[in-house]
Amino acid sequence: MKKVPFDLFGDGQYMYFNIARLMQLEQACGEGISTIVSRNELNLNVLTKIS
Repeated sequence: MKKVPFDLFGDGQYMYFNIARLMQLEQACGEGISTIVSRNELNLNVLTKIS
């Protein structure tokens, strides 16, 4: 499992992903997970794709 910091709703929160879910997110967003996380742009569009 991959643990990604996600402080959108409060400090110290995380989202958890396995490899298959990370691959789905990359395909849905058209970018690598490192780009998505480094930009810290987990907006509603991205959240909808990963839920």
